[in-house]
Amino acid sequence: MGRPIDEEKIINIVVYECGEWLGLAKEIEKQIMALPTAEPQWIPCSERYPEENQICIVTDETMRNTYEYRFCKETYDENQGWTYLKHRIIAWMPLPEPYKVGEKDV
Repeated sequence: MGRPIDEEKIINIVVYECGEWLGLAKEIEKQIMALPTAEPQWIPCSERYPEENQICIVTDETMRNTYEYRFCKETYDENQGWTYLKHRIIAWMPLPEPYKVGEKDV
Protein backbone atom coordinates (compact mmCIF):
# COMPACT_ATOMS: atom_id res chain seq x y z
CA MET A 1 0.00 0.00 0.00
CA GLY A 2 1.05 3.58 -0.68
CA ARG A 3 1.58 6.27 1.88
CA PRO A 4 -1.54 7.78 3.40
CA ILE A 5 -2.60 11.12 1.96
CA ASP A 6 -2.30 14.03 4.36
CA GLU A 7 -5.34 16.00 3.19
CA GLU A 8 -4.70 18.89 5.56
CA LYS A 9 -1.16 19.32 4.24
CA ILE A 10 -2.41 19.30 0.65
CA ILE A 11 -5.12 21.87 1.46
CA ASN A 12 -2.58 24.12 3.18
CA ILE A 13 -0.21 23.95 0.19
CA VAL A 14 -3.00 24.70 -2.31
CA VAL A 15 -4.34 27.61 -0.24
CA TYR A 16 -0.84 29.04 0.18
CA GLU A 17 0.04 28.67 -3.52
CA CYS A 18 -3.29 30.09 -4.70
CA GLY A 19 -2.95 32.96 -2.24
CA GLU A 20 0.49 33.78 -3.64
CA TRP A 21 -0.86 33.74 -7.21
CA LEU A 22 -3.88 35.80 -6.26
CA GLY A 23 -1.66 38.41 -4.63
CA LEU A 24 0.53 38.50 -7.72
CA ALA A 25 -2.51 38.84 -10.00
CA LYS A 26 -3.84 41.75 -7.92
CA GLU A 27 -0.45 43.48 -8.04
CA ILE A 28 -0.26 43.05 -11.84
CA GLU A 29 -3.80 44.45 -12.21
CA LYS A 30 -2.88 47.47 -10.05
CA GLN A 31 0.20 48.15 -12.19
CA ILE A 32 -1.78 47.83 -15.42
CA MET A 33 -4.39 50.29 -14.16
CA ALA A 34 -1.61 52.75 -13.26
CA LEU A 35 -0.25 52.76 -16.83
CA PRO A 36 -0.80 55.97 -18.78
CA THR A 37 -3.67 56.04 -21.21
CA ALA A 38 -3.05 55.46 -24.89
CA GLU A 39 -3.96 59.05 -25.65
CA PRO A 40 -1.16 60.97 -27.35
CA GLN A 41 0.67 63.41 -25.12
CA TRP A 42 2.39 66.68 -26.06
CA ILE A 43 6.17 66.27 -26.33
CA PRO A 44 8.24 69.44 -25.91
CA CYS A 45 10.69 70.05 -28.77
CA SER A 46 13.29 70.77 -26.10
CA GLU A 47 12.92 67.11 -25.10
CA ARG A 48 13.08 65.54 -28.57
CA TYR A 49 11.92 65.84 -32.17
CA PRO A 50 9.78 63.41 -34.17
CA GLU A 51 11.37 60.97 -36.59
CA GLU A 52 12.26 62.32 -40.03
CA ASN A 53 9.12 62.50 -42.26
CA GLN A 54 6.81 61.60 -39.37
CA ILE A 55 3.42 63.28 -39.66
CA CYS A 56 2.39 64.73 -36.30
CA ILE A 57 0.34 67.45 -34.66
CA VAL A 58 2.32 70.53 -33.66
CA THR A 59 1.69 73.70 -31.68
CA ASP A 60 3.59 76.93 -32.15
CA GLU A 61 5.00 79.50 -29.77
CA THR A 62 1.73 81.46 -29.74
CA MET A 63 0.04 78.35 -28.26
CA ARG A 64 -3.09 79.34 -30.21
CA ASN A 65 -2.46 77.24 -33.30
CA THR A 66 -2.18 73.56 -33.97
CA TYR A 67 -1.27 72.01 -37.29
CA GLU A 68 -0.87 68.62 -38.87
CA TYR A 69 2.71 68.65 -40.04
CA ARG A 70 5.39 66.39 -41.53
CA PHE A 71 8.68 66.87 -39.71
CA CYS A 72 11.69 67.26 -41.98
CA LYS A 73 15.20 68.58 -41.51
CA GLU A 74 14.64 71.32 -44.12
CA THR A 75 12.31 73.15 -41.71
CA TYR A 76 14.83 73.07 -38.86
CA ASP A 77 16.91 76.20 -38.29
CA GLU A 78 20.00 76.17 -36.04
CA ASN A 79 19.00 79.50 -34.44
CA GLN A 80 15.21 79.25 -34.29
CA GLY A 81 14.66 75.51 -34.05
CA TRP A 82 11.76 73.91 -35.86
CA THR A 83 9.50 76.46 -37.57
CA TYR A 84 6.24 76.55 -39.51
CA LEU A 85 4.74 79.66 -41.15
CA LYS A 86 7.45 81.74 -39.43
CA HIS A 87 6.42 80.50 -35.98
CA ARG A 88 8.68 78.38 -33.80
CA ILE A 89 7.21 74.95 -33.07
CA ILE A 90 7.42 74.29 -29.32
CA ALA A 91 5.67 70.91 -28.93
CA TRP A 92 4.36 67.99 -30.97
CA MET A 93 2.44 64.75 -30.57
CA PRO A 94 2.01 61.67 -32.74
CA LEU A 95 -1.23 61.34 -34.65
CA PRO A 96 -3.78 59.10 -32.93
CA GLU A 97 -4.70 55.76 -34.47
CA PRO A 98 -7.34 56.05 -37.22
CA TYR A 99 -10.94 55.48 -36.18
CA LYS A 100 -12.12 51.88 -36.56
CA VAL A 101 -15.74 50.97 -37.12
CA GLY A 102 -17.01 48.78 -34.29
CA GLU A 103 -20.14 46.83 -33.59
CA LYS A 104 -21.77 49.89 -31.99
CA ASP A 105 -21.40 51.82 -35.27
CA VAL A 106 -23.15 49.30 -37.49
